[in-house]
Amino acid sequence: PDHRGRGLARAAVELAAELAAGSGLRRLRARTVPDNTASQALLTGAGFAVEGRGAGTAPSGEEVELLTLVRELPHPMDLPVDTDRLRLRLHREQDREALLAIYSRPDVARHLLEEPWTPEDSRRRIEERLARTGLHTGEGALALVIEHEGRVLGDVALWLTDRAHLVAEIGWVLDPAAGGQGLATEAVRAVLDLALRESGLHRVAARMDARNTASARLAERVGMRREAHLREDWWSKGEWTSTLEFGMLASDR
Repeated sequence: PDHRGRGLARAAVELAAELAAGSGLRRLRARTVPDNTASQALLTGAGFAVEGRGAGTAPSGEEVELLTLVRELPHPMDLPVDTDRLRLRLHREQDREALLAIYSRPDVARHLLEEPWTPEDSRRRIEERLARTGLHTGEGALALVIEHEGRVLGDVALWLTDRAHLVAEIGWVLDPAAGGQGLATEAVRAVLDLALRESGLHRVAARMDARNTASARLAERVGMRREAHLREDWWSKGEWTSTLEFGMLASDR
């Protein structure tokens, strides 16, 4: 109790989950009494979902009602990933200049939620990406550089949106100068394969500005299904924008 309020319990749970996933376990189960709201808040904040209630035995030997919560665990991914023409690898600090050159372009930022990068933005964004090393980690996110013949062409991101049930979202950016060669398609297809086969995710979604027809076509090429067109659902950069959502299930592969 003397150390509450500092996030240490949450950090411990996340570390335990990372160790369990790295050991090949696929599910964590926790039990607590229903009136222990602090434990419930900790567990749900760490991606556990309530599975049900049932009878159990307290340490005192007394029969009590227990609440069971579960969290599915993704498998660690084997990185880097090499395709026919690309290497998909974790970010490095020295990638900053190459990514700044891409993300600072107004035509790249046009359909993103963020403005074109400044040098200061690039430092912050690369620092964030450096921490995103796997879905099985506390970050619950993976950021991979797209590299072709030693040149950084963009990146692909994958992050959990429902930890308890292994649901994630994917996003990508490619240097327009490298467009028209199928490189983005090759990269996204490889990451989806990682996510839905190797890591064991149930579902991956892609959401994009409805005006971003190039990304919509890419999503269709890799086999994602268009599931929704949300009209003017998002206020971005001083205007209402519409959103397309695509999805792919593990059973679609």
